[in-house]
Amino acid sequence: YFWAYQYRLGKEILIPYFRKNGVAIEKAEIVEIGCAEGGVLAALIENGGAFGLGTDIAEQRLTNGQKINSQLALNIHLQKHDIFQDEIQDEWKSRFDLLILRDVIEHLDNTKLALQNINGFLNQNGKTLVSFPPYPSPYGAHQHTLKNFWGKLPFLQYLPDGLFEQAIKSGRKADIEEVRRLRQIQLTVDKFKTAALAAGFQIEKEDYYLLRPVFKMKFGMPELSINPIASMPIIKDLFCLEATYLLSKNPNA
Repeated sequence: YFWAYQYRLGKEILIPYFRKNGVAIEKAEIVEIGCAEGGVLAALIENGGAFGLGTDIAEQRLTNGQKINSQLALNIHLQKHDIFQDEIQDEWKSRFDLLILRDVIEHLDNTKLALQNINGFLNQNGKTLVSFPPYPSPYGAHQHTLKNFWGKLPFLQYLPDGLFEQAIKSGRKADIEEVRRLRQIQLTVDKFKTAALAAGFQIEKEDYYLLRPVFKMKFGMPELSINPIASMPIIKDLFCLEATYLLSKNPNA
């Protein structure tokens, strides 16, 4: 199920995005950080990518994904790797044409350090796709993962500490802990952009959505960009369910 969902995401959402924005998939060497089962990479390699590397810290998901990708005879390697704790292997350094970091960066405690570390995977002309829901947005705390009544409510993260803890106390332990972590990290659009520039990237393109592109695949809803009004105060943070960035290496960094 998870692999198939990721595959569709790669094929129906990411590949059209890359082609629309002039990012070559054909013959590209691609790395995805936080790849889970690696379904996204499978879609990209099937559509012309030369090699896919997927890293994650969830070993069982990597094992499941590798079984599927091996059966499909795709040139994909999945490996456990922590971008904070583990060095980039020599054969990975400055190798990749494209790096994908989708719905991952908001979970990482040190945004700048994470981006500095992933920069090491890219060759000089490499591109990076980063997307995430800004913390101040309606479900920026990922409370929907709790699957309880309170998790359905937008802006739950603005409750006082005591009420917030009451609201999130039911659900899987791992989901509760992650909601708490996100409340501590609180990654905003401005925090991300500042960290990206400090980590040696330049921002080539930025897009902000009230309705995420993936909603078309999941719910049959059209994507809805708020780019025309994104420059207005607080709009990007409060009403943006997804911020998407296309980054490249800053040659002067």
